[in-house]
Amino acid sequence: MLRKPDIFKSYRQVVFVIEGRNATTVARFAEHLTGHKARPEQITTVSIDMSPAYIRGVANHLPQARITFDKFHVVAHASAALDQTRRLEQRRDPGLKGLRWTLLRDRQRLSAEARADSMPWSARPPPNAPPVPGSTAKGYAPSSIASRSTSSPP
Repeated sequence: MLRKPDIFKSYRQVVFVIEGRNATTVARFAEHLTGHKARPEQITTVSIDMSPAYIRGVANHLPQARITFDKFHVVAHASAALDQTRRLEQRRDPGLKGLRWTLLRDRQRLSAEARADSMPWSARPPPNAPPVPGSTAKGYAPSSIASRSTSSPP
């Protein structure tokens, strides 16, 4: 089993704080490093949000830094994209109305009834897709219809 070296625990500290949300903020951090006998080239990894200004600032002032986007902002962007897609699909298929939270939740944590309700919608082909062999006229696989009409898990 691999362990993280304990040496890093003693070095975890805030080294710079400044207001601002632009490339100048990163430039001021690079200046701060220089003023404390460090070089911006020594920074190898940064974690930032997806702001184009921060990305540009890191590229311009921390040339050796590899960018990692923080998890909070990645999840927020993915959630917004999923919600936008759901809204567009809901306009075409009113049957999706009321399933937002069911579709967002972890399927393993859903009740059997909620899992059955979401099953045909999450496995449903696009509206103009050709019929699936052995399916009904609406394009549902027979097992999806059966799981929708019962309250037992699929």
